Amino acid sequence: TGYAASFSVDQRARHFFADFDFSTSNPAFRAANGFVTQNSISRSTLVSGYQFYFEDAFVERLMPHVITGYWWNHEGVRKDEFAWLGLEGRVKGQTSFQTRVLLVSNERFRDRDFRGLRRVEFNAFSNFSDPVKLGVRMSYGRSILRNLQEPEMGRVLQLAAEASLRPWSHFKIETSVDYVRLAREASGEEVGEGYILRSRWNYQFTRRFFFRLVAQYNDFSRRLDLDPLLTYRVNPFTAIYLGSTHDFVEYPDVSGFLRQGFYQTERQIFFKLQYLFRM
Repeated sequence: TGYAASFSVDQRARHFFADFDFSTSNPAFRAANGFVTQNSISRSTLVSGYQFYFEDAFVERLMPHVITGYWWNHEGVRKDEFAWLGLEGRVKGQTSFQTRVLLVSNERFRDRDFRGLRRVEFNAFSNFSDPVKLGVRMSYGRSILRNLQEPEMGRVLQLAAEASLRPWSHFKIETSVDYVRLAREASGEEVGEGYILRSRWNYQFTRRFFFRLVAQYNDFSRRLDLDPLLTYRVNPFTAIYLGSTHDFVEYPDVSGFLRQGFYQTERQIFFKLQYLFRM
């Protein structure tokens, strides 16, 4: 009984570009296939900017742009209105960067009106060599502390870094770390701080046989996950998988009961055979 609709107009040339997007869904809308995080929402967003090209210079391209939007629910109540000012660029060595400033955002969350949200964001990514790829991200400013029982205005700092290393053609390591700090704006009191460290190791023995290990440590929950997986793939539709999951929780020192350290709380071993029958 629900409905959803979208409309987009996109204009692109060598220098000037503009993109207007509109989407809407009613409270009864459900996604039969796909991933939809919210219904009963209408979104209108406009992105426009201009691209400058430079020949034989360290800076190859600059693209200043503006993003504006207005969102409201099915009852016509404003959910958010915002304006971003941004600058993207590309320099020598396949290195790109983007910086954006949230000039203003007036968001309604849990029936409370949070006005004057502002923050600055920066990210950069470099693919200067095939064996090494690096990236960094940063965001800081006024934001809603949504994890509190009663949301309030706060200061949020987010830092992230990622690296991809390929020591040789059959071996690849991808590692990332994400850090966040939340504090109340009025008092400066810290209400949350932590990081998530994730690493993915891939080794290809042959064209069809390879190994993958995913390790992640969550500082917020003091949890360590290890997920090894062996795969033998004949083609995209025929493959054999053998893997396991190992979950550990870091406990503090409990006198007479537990010594401080990681203890395995869950383990699973699985096998999967996938085969394509041709008729």
